[in-house]
Amino acid sequence: MYQKLKNLFYYDKSKYENILDDPNSKLGSFLDDFILVLVILFPMVLIFESIGDNEITYQKQIFIFDFFISLVFAIEYIYRFIKTKN
Repeated sequence: MYQKLKNLFYYDKSKYENILDDPNSKLGSFLDDFILVLVILFPMVLIFESIGDNEITYQKQIFIFDFFISLVFAIEYIYRFIKTKN
């Protein structure tokens, strides 16, 4: 179990500035795929929201999902900003 967790968070620090840029990192690959899915889902939610009464009917669910997506993007942006050298 420990070895699996160690492999999940391993990345070569000498080559890459952060784990999100390392193509061999399992965690970086997962986060990259996860963010890609969110990028695809975001416009779909906007389209769903604009159809009929969905904005009123699903107002709370849409707000929570939009907030979650914005939070993930903000965290990724802040992480990348902190990890830059310049």
